Amino acid sequence: MYFQGTNPLSLDAKGRLAVPAKYRQELKEEADSRVVVTQNPFDKCLWLYALSDWIKVRESVSRLSSMNSSKLTLQRLMLGPAEESDIDTQGRIIVPATLRDYGNLQKKVKLVGIGNKCELWDEVAHAQKMAKSIEEANTPDSPLALALAEVDL
Repeated sequence: MYFQGTNPLSLDAKGRLAVPAKYRQELKEEADSRVVVTQNPFDKCLWLYALSDWIKVRESVSRLSSMNSSKLTLQRLMLGPAEESDIDTQGRIIVPATLRDYGNLQKKVKLVGIGNKCELWDEVAHAQKMAKSIEEANTPDSPLALALAEVDL
């Protein structure tokens, strides 16, 4: 599965989110219409994976030694809160309340495809993050500016 693009969406009162049509058919074929939602350990947003891709990530994170505190923390952050959700007949998934709370998700959200997963952001938090990232990209010697310098755009 490959996700790209930014999709403005709405969460309903029950925490249901309509999966964009451009992803539904591929999710049906690749992951039997099943996704996994978990915390992003770097930002206050969620990660959404096709189940088939999540299994690879889960295995990789599970193999980390729980005797190393940083690796154990990563397992707690990603595996502990992970929830599987089926796409219903109306093309929606349920985002559990605990994960909505973590991401501070209100009604208006953004689903952002970033390769093998999507990020699910509160609309305002996403706009703030993008503004901050653009500022960093234009700041000489910032980690983002240095990383961009290595990419052939």
